[in-house]
Amino acid sequence: MLRSLELTRISEFGHGVRRLVVAGVLMAHVRTNRLEAALSIAKKATRFQDDDTLAPGNNAGFILETALATVYLASGIPIHAMPHVRRIREDAEDSQEPEWIYRAHALEASVLAQSGDFEAADAALERMRVEGTVLRRSSDSAGIAEFVALTAEFQVAFTRQDVARMDELILHIENIVNADAMLSSLSLLAKATRAILLGNSHEGLAYLAKILSGAERQFALRLVLQFALHLQALVHIGRGEYELALREIEGESSSETHFACVGYLRATAHIRGQQYVEALQATNACMRIRSRHSLWTLGPVLLRRAIANLKLGNPTQALLDGVDALHLIHPNDTALIFMSLLEHDIVQLFEFLANEDITCVPLINRLQENREPSTAQSFQFLDTRLPKLTKREIEIANQLSTARTLTQISTHLGVATGTVKSQAHGIYKKLGVGKRSEAVAELGRRGFYSQPK
Repeated sequence: MLRSLELTRISEFGHGVRRLVVAGVLMAHVRTNRLEAALSIAKKATRFQDDDTLAPGNNAGFILETALATVYLASGIPIHAMPHVRRIREDAEDSQEPEWIYRAHALEASVLAQSGDFEAADAALERMRVEGTVLRRSSDSAGIAEFVALTAEFQVAFTRQDVARMDELILHIENIVNADAMLSSLSLLAKATRAILLGNSHEGLAYLAKILSGAERQFALRLVLQFALHLQALVHIGRGEYELALREIEGESSSETHFACVGYLRATAHIRGQQYVEALQATNACMRIRSRHSLWTLGPVLLRRAIANLKLGNPTQALLDGVDALHLIHPNDTALIFMSLLEHDIVQLFEFLANEDITCVPLINRLQENREPSTAQSFQFLDTRLPKLTKREIEIANQLSTARTLTQISTHLGVATGTVKSQAHGIYKKLGVGKRSEAVAELGRRGFYSQPK
C-alpha cells in the first residue's frame, strides 16, 4: 500500500505525518529493491523537510533523513547520502539526542566504507559501539541503521581479508533475535566470503547461489545482490572461467559513483583472457567519472589499466596509472587489488614500477607486508636506488663485472690487493649481499652498469 502512494496524495497529510509517510514509502521501495522509484521520490522529498534544524523530539524529521540516506546507500551513491547523515549527526548532537547520534554513526560508517575510506569507517563503527554501550543498547536487535552498519562491517572485513572479523559478523547476525530475511541474506554473503577467503571457493559459490538464485533473492537488498554477483564473478575469474564471469555480469551496470564497479570486473576478466584492449575499454567509463569514482574500486581499476597498458607496450601510461594506483591503495585494503589476477602479471607490473620510479618501492613493499606469507615472498622488492659509493668503490664496482680476480683488479688499478678486498666488502655491505656474483647482479638490477661512464 505504501509503495502505491503518490506524492500528490502525501501532501494531503499534516506536515509531521507527511514526513513519516514519505519515509515509509521510501523504505518500502528499498526493501523491495525498487530503487529507481525510491531515488525519484527522494529527489522530490526535500519539500517535506523542515528548513530549520531537527528539533529535540522531532522524530519524524530524523526518520525522514534516515530514510533518504538509506535510499542513497542502498543505491551505492554515498556522496548523496552524506548530507543527510551529517544533518542527523549535527542536529542530534546539538539537541542531545543520543539515540539519533548512535544511528548517525551507523549510517556514517556505511557512507565512508562505500567511499573507500575504511580507517574512517572503522572509527565510525567504534563510535557507534561506544554510543550503543552508553545507551545500553542490545546488540541482539537491528533496525535499518544497524543493517547498513553491518554492511560496512562486512565491507571492511572483506577488503582487509579479515576472517576473524567476518566470523564475528556472522555470529553477530545469528544472535539478532528479530533477524529477518534481509539480514539472513547478509549472513549468507558473509559466510560465502569467509569460505572464499579461506580458499574454499566451492563452498563460497554454494552460499552465493542461495542469494542469487534461491529463495533468499526476493528478500535481499540490491546492495547485497550486487556484492554476491560481483564476488561470484571474481571467483570464476580466479578459477580461469573468465568467459563465464563475463556472461554473468552481462547487462549489469555500475552504480553512479562506481562503488559497485562492473568495469573493474570486466577488466579483471579481460586481463585473465589476455584481452588487454578490451580491459582498457571496460574501464573507460571509470576514467570519465574519475573525480567522483569510489576510492574503493578506483585503485584496483587503475592497477588493471596499468597492467593492460604495460602488456600493450604503453609504458608511459602504465607508469602513470600504476603510480596513481599505488598512492590510492591503503596497504591494509588489498582484497580487490590482487583478487583473481595472475601473480606473474602483478609481479611484472611491480618490477616495472620499482625500476622506473624509486618512490614506488616503499609503497609496493607496504602492500606486500599485508599479504599472506605463502605469497608475500614472491612479491618482495628491494630498493632500486644505488647506494652512495666512493670514487674508489665505483672503480672497483666497475671491475667486479669483469673476469679479473681481485688480485688482477688491484694490479690493473695500481692499488694494494688488501685495499681492493676491503673496498669490495664495503660494496657488498652497502648492497646487502654476501659475495661478488650477488653484488654484480644487484648493481645490474639497480642500473649501475647502464649508467653513462
